[in-house]
Amino acid sequence: MTIVTPMKKSATELRRRWRRQIGAHVFPQSARRPREGAALGFYYPDKGSKLVPLDSLTTVIVFDDPELGVQLRGYRPRLVGDAVDWTSDVVLRKSLSLSPRPYARGYRLDSRWRSLWELALRLDHRLQQAQRHLRRIEQTPIRWPRLWAAFAPEAAERLTGQGDELSALCRKFDLPPQAILAKFKRLVGGQVLAPADWVEEKGDSVWADVSRLPTRQVLCGTEQLDYGDRELRRGELGCENEL
Repeated sequence: MTIVTPMKKSATELRRRWRRQIGAHVFPQSARRPREGAALGFYYPDKGSKLVPLDSLTTVIVFDDPELGVQLRGYRPRLVGDAVDWTSDVVLRKSLSLSPRPYARGYRLDSRWRSLWELALRLDHRLQQAQRHLRRIEQTPIRWPRLWAAFAPEAAERLTGQGDELSALCRKFDLPPQAILAKFKRLVGGQVLAPADWVEEKGDSVWADVSRLPTRQVLCGTEQLDYGDRELRRGELGCENEL
């Protein structure tokens, strides 16, 4: 799994990297076979914080399609009852096998979108690395962002603690749930955020914490994917996190 970082590469550097990684291996014209699995990361506006509103986060996946080449998909996570579906709505369909160009539309990536271009190339590189260790990756569970619930300051004072993790911390430090919650609450934009699985109440909005995610994670095995323009199979990927 890769998380987008502030843009570091120029358009010229990205174009050179694209030619080296993808342009020279476009299939079916090339002899390279489609790779197994997919690389997954997250794209979001860089505002210096790893806590991101759920509606500002995009789940990004790079995989090989046997007919269309290297594909880039973006999904907008969505609340589904008491869970989050991380690959709910498709918001981006691009082909990395097509050379990115300025002002490109359709399946070709706009090269002015350098931060997304760089993320896509990093994911493509990770997918290539993963081909040497497919069995090990198959045994590694997918990790998704931790969810935080946002409350108005007044409502945050009346939160009720719950959950095994919170209970374990209370026992470890010999403190009541309210004291532990107070230590872990975060103030963002006038709202108070608390771990969603630590409180019984539903917040006004949901945020995702991407700070502790592994930087290298790949979805492995073609049985996990539905190639082409069809969506990823949500159930097989385990894309839902309960609140």
